Amino acid sequence: MMVKRRMLSLFLALVVLLSIPMTAFAMSYEDSSANAEQGIIAEETFSIPVTLSLEELECMQTELEEWNIPYSIQDSRAVAIVDVSTRIHYVDELYFSIIAQCSTTLLQKITGSIVWKYKTTGAYSTKKTITVDYSDSFGIPKYTLTCLKYTGKTFASGTTISADFNIDVDAATGEISGGVVSRTVTGVVP
Repeated sequence: MMVKRRMLSLFLALVVLLSIPMTAFAMSYEDSSANAEQGIIAEETFSIPVTLSLEELECMQTELEEWNIPYSIQDSRAVAIVDVSTRIHYVDELYFSIIAQCSTTLLQKITGSIVWKYKTTGAYSTKKTITVDYSDSFGIPKYTLTCLKYTGKTFASGTTISADFNIDVDAATGEISGGVVSRTVTGVVP
């Protein structure tokens, strides 16, 4: 009898969990866009070259022109230039954002990591790494990607945060290296 009661309790708990809407666990694109504009304590925008095969260029040329993304053709490949903003935020906790505006195909070629550390006084802390994989990021409405990475960490006012944003550009073919573009962004918690 006791086993049946426990099984029934577990079943009911499972039903309740499954009935909770997924929006409780996932952030909407609107929320992620709003969070990408709040509490910015440091920001840098830079351009990264993304290598494309000529076939890829042919497929996305209209998108590139529509979004004014510059590109050039060099021998048997094309190179598109994508503007990327890297930001450090602090709103109740430390988080980072990477924002890129480009075609979906270009976004799929960009991954990387954020290596961050903090300092209150004296030396910096041990570095921590967050991987960035755009296929796991928030939605891409009309070719704007907003990738938020939360740390779950809180800091006192005046704490210096330093983050190395390492944007890894995948190669269009095995013979062409996309390379890694790194930027260090430093800010102070208000």
